[in-house]
Formats: sequence, structure tokens, C-alpha cells
Amino acid sequence: MSNAAARRLEVTQTMRAMRSFNLASGLNVRPETISRWVSGKTLPHATTEKQTHELEFVVDKLAEVSEPHDAWL
Repeated sequence: MSNAAARRLEVTQTMRAMRSFNLASGLNVRPETISRWVSGKTLPHATTEKQTHELEFVVDKLAEVSEPHDAWL
């Protein structure tokens, strides 16, 4: 991975038991786009990168009071 957004997405997927399609839905992109970001093939637009940070923050806060899967819901 070559960018901060990709690292956040990978951590969010791994630690919070989220799948690419869940992340894609939350960011309003296609799952294939998430895969390209995580692999470093492409970079998200600056606005979307900010959204990855915000999504990670929200999911982390929710995970403090619920199970990982429930935090996403």
C-alpha cells in the first residue's frame, strides 16, 4: 500500500471485520475501487480520502461500544 487512505481501509477491513462491499457502500464507490486503492494501483480523490478517515473514526467509536460487525451496521 502506498497511501494513508489505503492503510486506513485495510485496517478497518481487518480489525472491524468489514468487507470491501461494506466499505464501498459507505464511501459511495464500487468494491473494485476499494481493491485498487488497497493494492496501491490507484489513489482516491482528496475528498474521498477525507471520507475514509471519517469512516474509520466513526467505525472505531462505534466499535468501542459494540461488536465489530454491529459497529458497521
